[in-house]
Amino acid sequence: MSERAPRACAILLAAGSSSRMQGSVDDKILHNIAGKPVWRHSFDAFETADCIDSFVIVHRDAAQKEAIV
Repeated sequence: MSERAPRACAILLAAGSSSRMQGSVDDKILHNIAGKPVWRHSFDAFETADCIDSFVIVHRDAAQKEAIV
């Protein structure tokens, strides 16, 4: 029997209020860096991990959810 790598769920916390950004951006999770939103950089990093088989993205409100999904 071959050994299978342990599987895991990645939880991406994207529900912050951006208050520490002191108004420099409307929503730091949706802010673009290098052509894509910040949340996508994190998602892509998890997606390349061999042991991640599911994702949960925690969003702040309906507007943020619509932008992420």
